[in-house]
Amino acid sequence: MFIDSNKYEAAVRELLSGKGKKYLAVAFWGKGAEALLSEYFNHEVKIICNLTSGGTNPEVIKHIRKNIPNIHDVRQLDNLHAKVLIGEDSAIIGSANLSSNGLCLEGSELQGWEEAGYRVSDPEQLKKISEWYSRMWNASSSISNEDIEASRQKWKQRRGLRPTNTTQTGRSFSLTSFSPKEMEDREIYIVIYREDISDEARLAYQNYERNLTKKSTLQKSNIPPIYEDWPQLPKSAQLIDIFYGKRGGISCHGVYTRIHEMKFKHKDGSKGHLCICRKDLQIMGLSFNTTEMASFAKALKPHIETIWGSPYAIGDTGKYISYANALRIVTNNPLQVR
Repeated sequence: MFIDSNKYEAAVRELLSGKGKKYLAVAFWGKGAEALLSEYFNHEVKIICNLTSGGTNPEVIKHIRKNIPNIHDVRQLDNLHAKVLIGEDSAIIGSANLSSNGLCLEGSELQGWEEAGYRVSDPEQLKKISEWYSRMWNASSSISNEDIEASRQKWKQRRGLRPTNTTQTGRSFSLTSFSPKEMEDREIYIVIYREDISDEARLAYQNYERNLTKKSTLQKSNIPPIYEDWPQLPKSAQLIDIFYGKRGGISCHGVYTRIHEMKFKHKDGSKGHLCICRKDLQIMGLSFNTTEMASFAKALKPHIETIWGSPYAIGDTGKYISYANALRIVTNNPLQVR
């Protein structure tokens, strides 16, 4: 029997609620899967997942292993991409993962994605499916706490690169191009500072560039953003650079990514630290040039004081905040730590 998107969840629930043991080989798992399985705690369940590729939320697997008593065993298979659920008298073979997929979508983010599957009840076909599952089970391995920990970073990276369902009619990025939910878990931050770098920091960078390129940097405009004594700034993330003046004015200098760090000495002999950045031309695939920078600063200005004082803005002399949490302030949505 063919199953379309409108009937997929109901078909899965029906299979899980049926009598007998359940055998699941579903590659990728996300939020909501643990709640779904816990509803059917009277039936023994075995699970094979793909934990190492970054498409599975490790917190969900951790919860399933620890808190759902009917889960007989959860194992991992690195090259698993199948989505097969086997009950006593039927099986479902389809495209849908359990609440998440290889694109790292979760919850409401799955809306608009079409899924399809097929329910099999023919005994001969069920036998072949069960034999296939046995082979996958024998090829799989147990999951340790170390495996869960190792998968967290991969999940975070894949989650940050997930696609969005938002259709962009323009070609440029603005403060509210995306919703807080769409920006959640993405490695994009707003960096706000009120003081320029010191002369020692500027000189240290000029010496660094001179040694690197064999050319002298004389003009301030030629020096990219250098964040001084701010080593905790997120690495491998895009940083939207905002200068917040003493009189309340703000300006946006672009979006940057850390590429290097170096140490130098202040005049008093104390050690200094520089985060050296490259300039990016896009955010989320959308243009972010001089015009967009000015518009971004203008739209951000009414909210800058609230963002600066937010408990989710990290730092003392300067602040950085995840873009998702900044958007929650701008759109009056509840904040959460990311």
